[in-house]
Amino acid sequence: MAAELVGGALLSAFLQTVFDKMASPQFVDFFLRRKFDEKLLANLNIMLHSINSLAADAEQKQFRDPHVKAWLFAVKEAVFDAEDLLDEIKYELTKCEVEAESQSLTYKLKDCKYCLCLPPLGLLSSLKTLKIIGLDGIVSIGNEFYGSESSSFKSLERLEFYNMKEWEEWDCKTDSFPRLQTLSMNECPKMKGLSEQLLHLKKLIIRSCEILVINEHYMDPSTLKILRIYSCPLTNVPITLYNFLEEMEINGGCDFLTTFPLDLFPKLCSLKL
Repeated sequence: MAAELVGGALLSAFLQTVFDKMASPQFVDFFLRRKFDEKLLANLNIMLHSINSLAADAEQKQFRDPHVKAWLFAVKEAVFDAEDLLDEIKYELTKCEVEAESQSLTYKLKDCKYCLCLPPLGLLSSLKTLKIIGLDGIVSIGNEFYGSESSSFKSLERLEFYNMKEWEEWDCKTDSFPRLQTLSMNECPKMKGLSEQLLHLKKLIIRSCEILVINEHYMDPSTLKILRIYSCPLTNVPITLYNFLEEMEINGGCDFLTTFPLDLFPKLCSLKL
């Protein structure tokens, strides 16, 4: 009997969830944009509220009347199906929003303090600039960021991170960021290293990433034009041939430099150490 009473309580809880979803502006807009009759939505609300009113009484009568028990079971199944349908509508709405967002050239994700993983922003195929700021819950970035098995961030040219206090690791897909030119990482104190796939940058800016290490195998010096590093005492810049580097600035973290062979920087125009 206790299990059946719990089932009745769950019915009321599920009904409340359905009410909330049906009352959302997104669902109402979805309903109206498809030119459904508004009376249909009103009648559905009335019917569900009537069921909710009868549910408490039916919970008690189901143990004496098998017809009431059968009705209550059928209602539960119908409510569960309705919630599944609303979830499908919500998914379609979210998909449409993502597709619409993909027409935008710039996207900023800011101060989502309790976000533990990034949304699949790699699906925004027209995105040119992405800024991610103040996501304290992010420890690692992996496949969830890219969103598909095919190429991700197909058009992205500029990627910026700011104030990512707990971020430590970045796992990058081999076919992502085919057009990325600028990477800026600011105030990521626990970040250990650049993603292995970010090879062909033209501009790299690193600020206050105290333990970040740049591996010479993860960065193509033949494409880099601008390199700026600020307040990164443990960050070592590989001393190798930079064919196209025009501007280099290292402030508060150039202890690794013991020699600076100018012949490795044939196009260098500006140098600040």
